[in-house]
Amino acid sequence: MKDIENRDDIAVMVNTFYDEVRKNERLSFLFDETAQVDWVTHLPKMYDFWESILFDKAIFSGNPMGKHMHLHSIQKLKAEDFDIWLNIFKTNIDSRFKGAVVEKAKQRAESIATITKIKTVYGS
Repeated sequence: MKDIENRDDIAVMVNTFYDEVRKNERLSFLFDETAQVDWVTHLPKMYDFWESILFDKAIFSGNPMGKHMHLHSIQKLKAEDFDIWLNIFKTNIDSRFKGAVVEKAKQRAESIATITKIKTVYGS
C-alpha cells in the first residue's frame, strides 16, 4: 500500500469513507436524514478540507464547527457518534493506504472528533 500523495488519493479516502458512513445506521441517519447532505457539493469541500490539512494548502473555506453545532441543535449528537465516525475513518484509511500522511490524517481526525465532541455533546 502507498501513502496519501495527492488530491486523487484524498478523493479516494473521502469517497470510500463516506460510502461506509452511509452504510452505518446511526451516521447515515445523521447525514442523510437530519443534515440532508448534498453529497455533490459536500464531497469536493471535504477534498479541499483534507488537502488543506494534509498538504498545508489554504484552499478550504468554511466553518465545520458551526455546521456541527447547527446539526446538534437539530438532532442531539452523542459521544458514540464521534467514536463510530472515528473508527470508520481509521479502518477505511488503514485498508487503503499506509505511511506518514496516513498517520497525520488519523491524528487530525482524532483531534477533530475530540474537539467537536467536546463542543457539541459536552458543551451543550
